[in-house]
Amino acid sequence: MTLLQPDPPPSVGNTPPIPKKGGVELAGMFSHAPPVMIVGTGRSGSSYIAKLLQHVQIECGHENWWTPMASRQRFELDADSSWMAAPFMDPMDYGTETFIYKGVKLLQVREPLAVISSYMGILNGKFMRGEALDDPFWRLHIAALPRLAFSKDAAYNAASWWYEMNKYSLERVDHWWRVEDMGTDLLLQVCEWAKWTIDPQVAADAVEQVREDTHTLKWKKPRMGWEDIPTGIREQCQELADELGYER
Repeated sequence: MTLLQPDPPPSVGNTPPIPKKGGVELAGMFSHAPPVMIVGTGRSGSSYIAKLLQHVQIECGHENWWTPMASRQRFELDADSSWMAAPFMDPMDYGTETFIYKGVKLLQVREPLAVISSYMGILNGKFMRGEALDDPFWRLHIAALPRLAFSKDAAYNAASWWYEMNKYSLERVDHWWRVEDMGTDLLLQVCEWAKWTIDPQVAADAVEQVREDTHTLKWKKPRMGWEDIPTGIREQCQELADELGYER
């Protein structure tokens, strides 16, 4: 398998590149960060959990803080649900300063084949063939996930992303859950982990009224099976899926 070779990214702990889109600065990402971070691979329901929390009057953004786009950023959030938040779980040195996120770190996971299928549908898989390697936030992820490898095989890349992102996050978060298990009790538990108190009936109303497919992509997504995932990364994904309680 031929792996793509982008310019070597800096490692987290060394000087990372400052995201330049829209003028977002690294220091501000820490100093004004929401007290709760919700991470997960893209296509794992980040918009869904944000809308659930908004419904129970929690000011939760969806990629409204951890984003390279200053125009999207919102201050005074209670939480932000963003796949782009993951690298900020580790301390980052920049110049003479070290930035550390001190809030609550939560992870939402989704069944691997559903995520991989969705990735493969994004621009017919081009998203997972390495075209985004020069994006500042992608490069922060590449720095944080040294085992993440991009090849010319989009299915390999999508599976590697699901595996490495979740392994990295599971080692750093305070709590995690499966999006497929979301219901009133789990929503209440998430709020308890985040130190929010909400009325159980309000939580039940949110679960009933917020659509699970709130951010489903409109383009055609292939339904990937395990046989479509290259060997090696397939077995790694299957092992992690078993640990997370997903049936095969």
